[in-house]
Amino acid sequence: GGLRVRWFSWGMWNWESFMIFNTDQVVIYATMLFVFGTLWFYIGSWLLATFGMMQIIFSLRVALTIYWYLFGMHYYGTMQILSIFIILGIGADDIFVLADAWKQSAADVPKIPASEGQAYEIDWFKARLRYAYVRTAEAVLNTSFTTFAAFCATAIGSAGVLPIMTFGVYSAVCVAGNYFFVISLTPPMLVIEELRLRRYKRADRTKCCWPITFMGCCGCCSCCPGPTCAWVDAEPPSETPKSLDDSAP
Repeated sequence: GGLRVRWFSWGMWNWESFMIFNTDQVVIYATMLFVFGTLWFYIGSWLLATFGMMQIIFSLRVALTIYWYLFGMHYYGTMQILSIFIILGIGADDIFVLADAWKQSAADVPKIPASEGQAYEIDWFKARLRYAYVRTAEAVLNTSFTTFAAFCATAIGSAGVLPIMTFGVYSAVCVAGNYFFVISLTPPMLVIEELRLRRYKRADRTKCCWPITFMGCCGCCSCCPGPTCAWVDAEPPSETPKSLDDSAP
């Protein structure tokens, strides 16, 4: 009467795991979309928001390559997947630091007037970019290093527990990769944003019926009366023919 039967089915296991994975995958995509929308809303630039998300994705992929092939750790479990949420928060915060440093540079860096023959204060732009880059690199280095050290301590302190140890190693590499990308990939996008997009007035950009291109407003129709691309501008109107009375001596 004390017989107890336990059964196990790989089919049921795979089906249950597949259902859980699909549900978690939707949550991951929803979180990434929310972070992208927050970046776009706060910074006001779809370009920086897009490359900010690319920076986060690149850091995850590069970290996985180093973790799998260079370190030879072939364990990737649930805790490694949770690293996505950690890097989403850290990466978005780093973009905010860069954007705030750039905005603050307009007030902290003395304005340098444009040289003769230049339509843009390029020297002032370089000084502002240097200010924002150095400030971001120092601030993000301090926060990233402490987070990196915390994950390294996690890996060392839990050397006997494989899931936690590998989670610490993978997350530490993700943090280091994210720092590398925030000081190398994102600043060039800031240059493109400022020199190609933001020099057009906001009123001109919001009136355009199509997204602003790297060359300025699309000039698609009369809804955008501001600066337009030269290659889509309409031909200049022909001169009005003179009347016969005007041609008489």
